[in-house]
Amino acid sequence: SIVRPTNRFLASAVALALLGGVASVVRATEPAPRVVAVRVSGRGFDPATIAARSAERLEIVFTRQPGPTCATSVVFPALNLTRELPEGQPVRVAVTAPEHGSLVFHCSHGHLRGEVRVP
Repeated sequence: SIVRPTNRFLASAVALALLGGVASVVRATEPAPRVVAVRVSGRGFDPATIAARSAERLEIVFTRQPGPTCATSVVFPALNLTRELPEGQPVRVAVTAPEHGSLVFHCSHGHLRGEVRVP
């Protein structure tokens, strides 16, 4: 009778360990964020509107082009997030699209604007 509870305990522990392994495999297969390239120039963000699905994970890659622009940084006010945009260097910003509506971003002065829009 001592052997059976120990075997049951061991079998339960192995089963739980396997289930934990399955759960981590499921999490690992979650789709990677969609990458969106955005050019930044004196004219603004291109594209200025990024269409997205509700709660979609995005990685926006901002690249500031040579030349004068006030967009030396990008600001996501709703996320309290600001990233510097060095000229010619890609800057990756991970965001999650809203469930509906828009997630606005702009230059540090607010003159040049863009958005992640969910229809």
